[in-house]
Amino acid sequence: MKKRHIVKIVTFAVVVYTTLGASAADPLASWNEGPSKQAIVDFVKRVTTPGSPDFVPTAERIATFDNDGCLWSEQPVYFQAFFIFDRIEVLAPLHPEWKDKEPFASVLKGDVKAALAGGEHALIEMAMATHGGMTTEEFETIVTDWITTARHPKTGRLYTEMVFQPMLELLDYLRSNGFKTFIVSGGGIEFIRPWAEDVYGIPPEQVIGSSIKTKFELRDGKPVLVRVPEVNFVDDKAGKPVGIQMHIGRRPLAAFGNSDGDLQMLQWTAAGKGARFCLYVRHTDAEREWAYDRRSSIGRLDSGLDEAKARGWTVVDMKKDWKQIYPSASVTAGTSTATEVPLAAHWAGDYPVTELYRLPETQRASAVGFIGDAKRFTAVWKAFKADEPTPAVDFDKHIVVFVRNTEFYNRTSFAKATLTGGILTILAMETQSARPIEDKVAVAMAVVPRAGVNSIQSGTHRISVTQDSSG
Repeated sequence: MKKRHIVKIVTFAVVVYTTLGASAADPLASWNEGPSKQAIVDFVKRVTTPGSPDFVPTAERIATFDNDGCLWSEQPVYFQAFFIFDRIEVLAPLHPEWKDKEPFASVLKGDVKAALAGGEHALIEMAMATHGGMTTEEFETIVTDWITTARHPKTGRLYTEMVFQPMLELLDYLRSNGFKTFIVSGGGIEFIRPWAEDVYGIPPEQVIGSSIKTKFELRDGKPVLVRVPEVNFVDDKAGKPVGIQMHIGRRPLAAFGNSDGDLQMLQWTAAGKGARFCLYVRHTDAEREWAYDRRSSIGRLDSGLDEAKARGWTVVDMKKDWKQIYPSASVTAGTSTATEVPLAAHWAGDYPVTELYRLPETQRASAVGFIGDAKRFTAVWKAFKADEPTPAVDFDKHIVVFVRNTEFYNRTSFAKATLTGGILTILAMETQSARPIEDKVAVAMAVVPRAGVNSIQSGTHRISVTQDSSG
């Protein structure tokens, strides 16, 4: 009997952030030339150049970022507050008492200002009422559904479209130079974790935030973690250095914030030995975003601004220092139009396990990766198709993307690639089997346009395309 092969479709999601009009040679293309950009570049060069008196080993290159107002916008209220308001609307039928109880009554009447009149206490009360009483998995699903559909009341954008393009480039630039990037936010840790990896390239274990208490339970014999509506830890102000120590155990080499709530994190970072870097994002662009600092009730930058000037920390003027604020609407997550990306060429076949070292060093264990230079491609091709001449690829305009087996041997080939809202989705077909990987893996490669591609991601493995792919 002829053996049948079951074919399944495998989707590899490749996250792409585009830099409009950017030169591939400039990893900070959305930053205007000036003191802020130069300070970043100079610091990274000092701490990553072997032989430099300020050289820092890769393991110690920790960079921490606030989220609200630093990586994405935060006006007129923190975005998690909008999530809380929406949850109150959804849960209101189960809580008839909310119609007469503040701050819930004001939310249900659409009076956000009155709902927040009680300050931090009111926000925490609403968060506890809407975030507890469910498993961690249930909460993650709720957050994921909301973040992929909810839109900002003023801009009409998805909240994930209101991330700062220059900061996305900065995250990738640091990672390409051996830094490990962390979010250290006053926002909820479980609110940020479900989407931070797709949006920022920061995996869940590198997110630090405020939390509520959680307990272990058995439900119908299944172990679950249940969120208890009680505050566990507030990761704001003096809590930020504490959270960093608890979760990371290393003092940051660089810290980035935008408000007085980040001041203690920057102070803790600056107090370390050797070269350190502290940066404040100052909101000065009322036309493209918002302009606020000392008198704002959200994201106030007052004491921090004074200390930054006194200590020589870098202060980014958004209006002057950034060419653009948000990624282009045509390339941000959530854009529904899918555009098929042309494959200039594509190949499939077996690849010797003993030759995997020829792949870029940071990608040898990854299910998806890229090759960005002719020398590396030639070396890989000789192991991949030894009897065929190396195809000519214009690496100034293209990169070679590959997918490969990592768990079982399955014959693999490319189907197509589409670009949807900044996500380049590569569809690959593979036979389904349980054959162990022994002497070979299946590999498929395709040539795709390089223009605008800044980083790719598969699962928890993020790879910056600004990295030297010669590995």
